[in-house]
Amino acid sequence: MPGRSSGFIALVVTAMTFCAAEARAQESPRHAGSDNTIAIEHAEIILAPSGAKMMAGYLTIWNGAQQQANLSSVQSDAFASVSLHRTEIVDGIAKLRSIDAGLSIPGHSELFMKPGGVHMMLMGPRAELKPGDGVDLLLKFQDGTTASAKAVVRPMGQKPTDHHHGKDDQQEEK
Repeated sequence: MPGRSSGFIALVVTAMTFCAAEARAQESPRHAGSDNTIAIEHAEIILAPSGAKMMAGYLTIWNGAQQQANLSSVQSDAFASVSLHRTEIVDGIAKLRSIDAGLSIPGHSELFMKPGGVHMMLMGPRAELKPGDGVDLLLKFQDGTTASAKAVVRPMGQKPTDHHHGKDDQQEEK
């Protein structure tokens, strides 16, 4: 019987090793870019009521490099201007604060834009947008690098896509 127990133990150890490796793989984020790039994922713009001069935009920026990346601005030919904002709660009231100094993204981490947090305000649409349209965004970083993404226009009232690494990733670093 000792041979059977050692075979069973070997089988259990092998299964445990496989499960541990699988768990580590699921914990590690997967992004579109390689380890040393900026990856832009889940870029979305939520439509505002008809005639509104402002829309909210969201995306996730993965910084795969060792050093910090500093997002200084976002631009789009589809809008008169794009600015970065943060929602802050002051005395129980939500207030929008402009982020003029840009956003720092530490190495090997991500910035996840979401309602009630950091987001883009896209002002003065230059044409009528409808759900499913694509809007080109150009992200500029303090070191002179840029990254582009195509944001998908979502219907009014729809929440942005819940973040999940690697699916439908969009990234183009220059």
